[in-house]
Amino acid sequence: MKKLFSIILLNFALVCSVFAQVDVKVPEGQVQVIDDFENGNYWIWAGSDWDRYGGHKASWGCRLSQKHVTQGRYSMELLLEPAYSGTNAVWFYDGSQDLSGGKYIVLDVYNATSVDCSISIVIQATDEWKWLETPSYVIKSGKHKIVLDTSKINGDFFDVKRINVNAFLLGNTKKDTSIFIDNILLIK
Repeated sequence: MKKLFSIILLNFALVCSVFAQVDVKVPEGQVQVIDDFENGNYWIWAGSDWDRYGGHKASWGCRLSQKHVTQGRYSMELLLEPAYSGTNAVWFYDGSQDLSGGKYIVLDVYNATSVDCSISIVIQATDEWKWLETPSYVIKSGKHKIVLDTSKINGDFFDVKRINVNAFLLGNTKKDTSIFIDNILLIK
């Protein structure tokens, strides 16, 4: 069973890597800053109140940090509780934005955990809160620049209500740990 689960995860990672790239040059185009964390913390973590959406969430906080900054003075530290492989964590920002014309979402990630994580961005748009998820990308421990292709999403980016960062743990975490993100950009 463990071997079958490993094969499924490997196939998932290979399929997702077609749509997301890591540690590559940022695509050319008009750049719109989604959040660079220089104007405060407007992010919230999905706690036990989100457990009805796919099981327990390992996210338990988020805060501004001066660690693993790639631009400006601050990054966002996404706090994780000890969790088992397969656990999901979600952090989100509520606020209307117009992301029309976006082709890529680019973000800097520092995975301070000892396990691989699959990262994706979910955009919830319009008054119907349509769920528009980018393909995910598996990241190992350390520093990465992730480029997520949004051109494959058929969505209404003109009226974004919420932006989520999703992390799917691909191993057990034994102590409280964190993922850091900075400089979330939309490339048009």
